[in-house]
This record gives sequence, C-alpha cells and structure tokens, in this order.
Amino acid sequence: MSKGPKARPLFIPPAIRGDIGFYAHRTKASHALVQRARIISFSAKGMGTAEGARRVGCSESTVRKWKRRIREKPTIQTVQDA
Repeated sequence: MSKGPKARPLFIPPAIRGDIGFYAHRTKASHALVQRARIISFSAKGMGTAEGARRVGCSESTVRKWKRRIREKPTIQTVQDA
C-alpha cells in the first residue's frame, strides 16, 4: 500500500550527472558530500523520500532539503556546499 503520491524522478542536468555519480561512489571524500550525492542520485532514479533516507541513513528532512536545493540550483557546487 502506498503512503502517498508516487515519487517523480529528480531532474539532474547532464552536465553534472557524471559528477554526482562520481561523488556518490567515492571512498576518500567527506561523508557529508557522499551522502548528498547519494541522495540526489537515488532521487534522480525516482526513489521516494522515505526510501532514500533509509538507504542513505539520514532523516527524511535531510533528503527533502537536498532535493529542494538541487532543484533550485542544479550545479555541482550546490552539492559541494554545506
């Protein structure tokens, strides 16, 4: 049973899609940067907020915050800024 509307994929501009994937799989980057990249990557694949939070290991409000930020300013600098 669904708890809400189906998640729509987050649009990631092709110019930063590769960088997001790169950071999402880094082992020598800051935890926060990797977490943000994973949130954005999962959201781009259409994963819902609750599922993304569970997989990344953060709160749903954190997922919503980063989805909002990347929608407002879809650049790699947005992901790198804390």
